[in-house]
Amino acid sequence: MCLSHYFFSRPELAAALEKREEKLRKKDRLLEEEQSRRERTESELDAARKEIASLQALTKRQEQALAKKEKQLTDQTQEMAQLRKIHDQIFSLSKSVNVQQK
Repeated sequence: MCLSHYFFSRPELAAALEKREEKLRKKDRLLEEEQSRRERTESELDAARKEIASLQALTKRQEQALAKKEKQLTDQTQEMAQLRKIHDQIFSLSKSVNVQQK
């Protein structure tokens, strides 16, 4: 049994080591790129979450403002109805006074 094929010459060993190192460098570069992509994605996700929170707060404030305006409108509508009743009563009284004076 010959063991010579288990041993490499120096140039072959250097070439094999260089090939392995190149593979490791390539894997390391791919890992760094993946890490960079993940960090970018996490940053974008964080920014999106902040924007969502901001928009939700804005929506809540707008809903509160709208509810306040609707309440004001309801109050004003009721006040206008009361004023119309008063107006109609005054008009009715003035008619009856005018009729009585004639």
